[in-house]
Amino acid sequence: DLYRKGDVAGSRAFFEEAVKYSPRDPVARIELAQSMEEQDPEGAQAQYRKAVELHPANAPARSRLGILLAQGGRREEALTQFREAARLMPYDESIQFNCGLALLSNGQKDEAVERFRTALDINPDFSPARKQLERIHPP
Repeated sequence: DLYRKGDVAGSRAFFEEAVKYSPRDPVARIELAQSMEEQDPEGAQAQYRKAVELHPANAPARSRLGILLAQGGRREEALTQFREAARLMPYDESIQFNCGLALLSNGQKDEAVERFRTALDINPDFSPARKQLERIHPP
C-alpha cells in the first residue's frame, strides 16, 4: 500500500524488514523487488531471483525479472524467464507480449509473431501486441 501511495522508500523499508523476519516468503521478496526496481534494478533482480528460487512457479516474478534483465541488456536470460513465465501462465497477454519482445530482440521474429498473435487471441484489444505486429508486417 505504501508503494501505491508513492512512498517508495517507506515501502522498501517495510519489505526489507518483512524479508528479514521471513526470508523464505516469496511474496515479501517480490514486494521488496518492486519497491527497488527504479532506484536499484540490480538489487531488485536479486530479490526476484530469490523469489523464483523459493517459488519456481511464480510467473509474475519471472516476468518482472525478465523485464529487468532485458532492460539491463541480458537478453538471453530475459528470454529464459519469459518463456518459463509464458509456460506457467499461457493465458496472460502481457507475459506473451513480453516474451514476444524478448524473442524479437534476439532475432527470432517468427516466434515473436506467434507470441504477439497469442496475446491478441487472449485479448483482442491488447494494442501493444497489435502495434508490434503492424511494425513487423505493415498493413
